[in-house]
Amino acid sequence: MSMQTEQCISVTELAKNTSGIIKRAPKMGMQYVFVNNKPKAVILSMQEYEKIEQERKVAFWMVEYSELSQEAQDMYDGAKKLSRDAFINF
Repeated sequence: MSMQTEQCISVTELAKNTSGIIKRAPKMGMQYVFVNNKPKAVILSMQEYEKIEQERKVAFWMVEYSELSQEAQDMYDGAKKLSRDAFINF
């Protein structure tokens, strides 16, 4: 996780300037909220959120496709091993 100092805000600053912090989200990118000097939350613009969500969905379907593709390959490999009679009686 790489964060710049200007992206780090305290929970106290967030409480005092919520509107300003939200308004600057599109320009700042991710803003990390710290509680007791530890990162606890992230604020990001809707555009950035939607981008991340789309990337997550693409990654999910790539894994799903890969697993289905492997399952189909395994079925094909198994079918190649069937004799003609076994295939007909299947």
